[in-house]
Amino acid sequence: MHPPEAEECRFTKEIHLDTTGRWRHHASMRCPLRMLLFLAILPSPTTSAVIVKDAAVFTAGRDGYDTFRIPALIEAPDGTLLAFAEGRVGGRGDSGNIDLVLKRSRDGGSSWGELEVVWDDDANTCGNPCPVVDHETSVIHLLATRNLGQDTESEIIAQTSDGPRTVWTLRSEDGGKTWSTPREVTSTVKRADWTWYATGPGNGIQLRSGEHAGRLLIPCDHIEAGTKHYYSHCIASDDHGKTWGILLNEKCEVSEPQSKFQR
Repeated sequence: MHPPEAEECRFTKEIHLDTTGRWRHHASMRCPLRMLLFLAILPSPTTSAVIVKDAAVFTAGRDGYDTFRIPALIEAPDGTLLAFAEGRVGGRGDSGNIDLVLKRSRDGGSSWGELEVVWDDDANTCGNPCPVVDHETSVIHLLATRNLGQDTESEIIAQTSDGPRTVWTLRSEDGGKTWSTPREVTSTVKRADWTWYATGPGNGIQLRSGEHAGRLLIPCDHIEAGTKHYYSHCIASDDHGKTWGILLNEKCEVSEPQSKFQR
């Protein structure tokens, strides 16, 4: 196990005055080698000074895990902050025994509760948590990936692995207190010529206006079998997470998704 100081996923909350005279809350989670930023714009009329709070949410070597990686952060409908991560049991590597874990804060990130395991599939790899809140139904959807623990990324890309990389969804109807059994959606969100696949990193969004108001969007990336190139894409749901499909994008490694939607 690495010492607790070796790696931490830290939560930082900063409050500052913007150019319009409104107080803004900026919340972020950071892990070594990867930083994800999440913004919540909330007025705070009682605040009179800049406040910065910083707290370690996940610390390496604790709670039975060697390392925590790939953090994601959302605010549940009741205001609780939910911090997700991969809990890596055997080491820092991307393969092996990896669980999806969660911690919650009911005081805006000042303190965090005990670690909870959302998905533990024995010695297999459950990772890439990417949550999104459906504000119309108050349901939290958690998109994730799975592969056999003995399969490495390079083997999956080379198609020499014992199993494929698959895509799954879990849902919570009580603000993240309990979660449904993982449901596989690989057949509608992953093409036959894609090998490696990752949901996220970070969190999804729900469109609030326009032709597709209510649509849930999850950022993803994949590798083509033939070219071995990495590309980005989104997956989407227009029926509150019942079904998911690919939102097509142009073939460039960083691009904005186009409007065509496939199931």
